[in-house]
Amino acid sequence: MLKTKSYAKINLHLEVISKRDDGFHDIITLMSKINLYDEIVFAKAEDFIINSNIDIKDNIMKKAYDLVKELRDIKGLSIELKKNIPMGAGLAGGSSNAYETVRALDELYDLSLTKEEYFDILLKLGSDCNFFTAKSAAICSGRGEKIKEVEGLKKYKVLLVNPGINISSKDVYEGMSFNGDYLSSEDIEDLIKKDDFKRFKNNMQDFVFAKYIAVKKLFDEMSALGGFKTMMSGSGSSIFTLFESEEELQKAYDLMKNRYQFVIKTHLIWGDLMLQKILEPIFTFLYIVIIFVMDNFINKYNYADKDFKLQSIFTKTYVVFVTLFLGIRTYALFLSDDEKIIRLTNISLFISSLMIPILLIIFYYLAARTLKKRRMPDASNIIYLLSAILMILTLLPQNGWFQDRISTFMEVFRTIIALILNVLIFLSVFKNAVRRRNVNIQRASLLFFLAGLFYSLANILKLARVKNILYVLSLILILIMIYTWYRTIRKKTEIYRV
Repeated sequence: MLKTKSYAKINLHLEVISKRDDGFHDIITLMSKINLYDEIVFAKAEDFIINSNIDIKDNIMKKAYDLVKELRDIKGLSIELKKNIPMGAGLAGGSSNAYETVRALDELYDLSLTKEEYFDILLKLGSDCNFFTAKSAAICSGRGEKIKEVEGLKKYKVLLVNPGINISSKDVYEGMSFNGDYLSSEDIEDLIKKDDFKRFKNNMQDFVFAKYIAVKKLFDEMSALGGFKTMMSGSGSSIFTLFESEEELQKAYDLMKNRYQFVIKTHLIWGDLMLQKILEPIFTFLYIVIIFVMDNFINKYNYADKDFKLQSIFTKTYVVFVTLFLGIRTYALFLSDDEKIIRLTNISLFISSLMIPILLIIFYYLAARTLKKRRMPDASNIIYLLSAILMILTLLPQNGWFQDRISTFMEVFRTIIALILNVLIFLSVFKNAVRRRNVNIQRASLLFFLAGLFYSLANILKLARVKNILYVLSLILILIMIYTWYRTIRKKTEIYRV
């Protein structure tokens, strides 16, 4: 079962440029998701079943299912849809539902759809379906399928009103006239940097306003609310006004809430790429500096005791892996080539996955030596066996490390093995540390266990924000563990000398 939110979008700029030979139209548009969404629960089934809080005919989610079924051998799909986005309102609720259906089938059936397959399926479903693959606001061109993610757009407050008029996008497109004067992608990016919305427009408005007087009346009402930009979204009929403050938004909402049936306060939502590009490099730099300093500090005592040399082995191994992992991940943030980003991201995940069994077995071995035990026979054999299995699993080509998409099945399988291994190592080391009355090793084993647990959970969770928090916690716990381990060797060297 998969629960998801299917977000609506608004067009912050939209120009229809010309009619194409294939019957579609070339457009240039700036789109952003807003915090208005349908709630959907997907589950495997024997057939295609959809239940909704509204009457749905010829639903695009069924078309999405049929297109995926043509490519892959899948059974049915059960859908529970709570529709909150008005239909025929210029908010792309149907396109968003279609994208979530394809994504759900991919995850539920572990289809490992390629980027190209996603593109082809979504393009057949609708011109703006591909927008919902974007993590940020995006400039869309061609039919709307060419996506260029943009940064620097503020998360403005939005008052959205729908007058309850269903407008056919096809009719609006067919009634359009063209003047050949439009903004380029570069123009739009430049206006975003300047925070200048004056030149943003929707050239569908004139046709819609002439045909639907009620929509024009709504536009005039909302233009008088004091926001800095009022526009129609898509081909209508929804009108939105942008505000910079919550207070201004609330005042406008109070004026409109009793005039129309559908009036909501919302805001623009998109991935914090700008923030991520600032914070992640800072974290990466500081973390690598700290771990290098710790390694050099430990090495100062190599001459004094073997235990320091043993810990240095662990620390140096960790330094190599974590530098590669964080370095490649951070570098990928600043690339514009999607294929390179995917490739480098997958490589960083491969490095981190390879790091897990190596660090687990080194930690286990060195903990045993520190506790004056060459091996801890209660679980040694199974620990070494599982470590070898995990290493082999990580190296298998079935993982898809160098493909567009990593295998979800292999990821979950590896994670289960890693969790079992982590538990066994923790129990073995902790038990023997209790027997030796070594409190610091007890703490180190607990910290190492929690770090592994958080990392494993991050690998199987889908929410990006939660994943990143767990990754950071895991990395910080490793640092604390290394320091704790260093303290037990420094204080107890004479007692626990190998």
